Amino acid sequence: MLKCIHARVSAAPLLLLGLLLLCAAPSTAQESDAPSADGSTVERATGGQPFGAYGDVCDEDEQARLDYFSIELQKHPESKGYLLFYHGVNELPARITDYRPDRALDYLVNSRGVDAARLSIIRGGFRAEMTTELWVVPEGSPAPEPTETVEYIKPTGRTYQYNEEWLNDEYIIPFRASAEESVGDEGEAEADADATPAPDAAEPDVEAGDQSLPKNETPESIADMHLSWVSERFAEAIRHEDDARACIIYYADGEQTDLSKMQAIIESGRNILVEKYGLRADHTVIIYGGYREYPTIATWIVPANCSLPAPTPAQKPAAEPETNAQ
Repeated sequence: MLKCIHARVSAAPLLLLGLLLLCAAPSTAQESDAPSADGSTVERATGGQPFGAYGDVCDEDEQARLDYFSIELQKHPESKGYLLFYHGVNELPARITDYRPDRALDYLVNSRGVDAARLSIIRGGFRAEMTTELWVVPEGSPAPEPTETVEYIKPTGRTYQYNEEWLNDEYIIPFRASAEESVGDEGEAEADADATPAPDAAEPDVEAGDQSLPKNETPESIADMHLSWVSERFAEAIRHEDDARACIIYYADGEQTDLSKMQAIIESGRNILVEKYGLRADHTVIIYGGYREYPTIATWIVPANCSLPAPTPAQKPAAEPETNAQ
């Protein structure tokens, strides 16, 4: 699931739009067709309708769609809600898990107040793309059935990527201040000068580089959060391939990210893979892959006699030309 780091869109406008659309929708589920995941209009033998569908969206977008779904269920109190989940055939192996159904069900029941007895989860297998369908089905009608499924072929005998995660917590990987942040304009400098305390005023006792932690977080809990890519499933997948190696590629903007601290996180993760999950130290490779806008970790599985993956750094934006003040 994406975390909307690049652009966060408020769910409120989406929810308002959904309410307007719901007001214009037909009052009975049986009377309306709805677009399927590929955008086509279909009729289903269930007598219900696929109320909505979405793919690999960020948390806020998923919750907005589940909000609409809960409102539709409230409009039809005798109906049942089905959440039909498909994995994407090209999903990274680490992401082929069952956490999405559990998370969506928890949100609908505990955040939106939907009766759990009215909800059912269907795991539909694989499609060309990750898809979640939300169905509203009249009481007594059969449940929807999976459609447009494809065969998943597990990668074997070749180097393949297992997972990729962002590391964006400044408390673990401090960002160096940019020139724009460290140099204020003249007005700010004058304001700071005016606010200078008297010589006998007590200076705050702040250790250099000290940063307050987020509420309810400890250094240990934050560190654990950034070692989520270190898992027993990853180790098992490596052991499944005879004499396979684990390859960990990390990316970051070396001018903005403290690479030494990021590498320390990577090395601590490798130690866990070796000491806790039994991988061979000489079969665990760490590579710095170059520039990415956000600190990123990509884990790979390299079977015997296969080559290590080549890093795929992003193109670094060109520096803006300096302008001389007139």
